[in-house]
Amino acid sequence: MNTTYRITNFLLGTVIGVIVSLIIGLLLTPQSGQATRALLRDRSLAFKTKVTNEREIFSERIRLATDEWIAKLRATANDMAAKGYISTEEADAQINKLLEKVRG
Repeated sequence: MNTTYRITNFLLGTVIGVIVSLIIGLLLTPQSGQATRALLRDRSLAFKTKVTNEREIFSERIRLATDEWIAKLRATANDMAAKGYISTEEADAQINKLLEKVRG
């Protein structure tokens, strides 16, 4: 078989495959293109809203957990300062330094 014949057969098969796929797609499409685009738009807006809400919930949970962690850290530092292991100023300085690292 020569190369030109093989390329011609390949291109002919590709064109026929595309045409058959288009016909099947048009016959099996349950709704118009406009209706499909509207459906996709509505679903994407609903998804965007859900993601935004979930992000806000997640951010709030992280904020609450961080606040709780900081409160426990300050309580531990105050306890250590009360026992004389560290001064209150040094504890506050170390906590603030740590928080700066964590926050960026």
